[in-house]
Amino acid sequence: MRSRAVSGSPSAFLLVFDRGDEITEGLTSFARDHAITGASFTAIGACSRAVIAYWNAVTKEYEKLPIPE
Repeated sequence: MRSRAVSGSPSAFLLVFDRGDEITEGLTSFARDHAITGASFTAIGACSRAVIAYWNAVTKEYEKLPIPE
């Protein structure tokens, strides 16, 4: 993963993941290394597989949806 600060914004970064990189691990490591305790992100690109989860208010658990494409 490569990263750089976004010009003109002291708190915005551009992260570029290479094919095969684990996104969650990279984001967590970057946040830890930069002492980021809260953030949001926008992504453009593609994944070969992913798991999307949402909070189910009835069961009070996350429902996971694997996407193997």
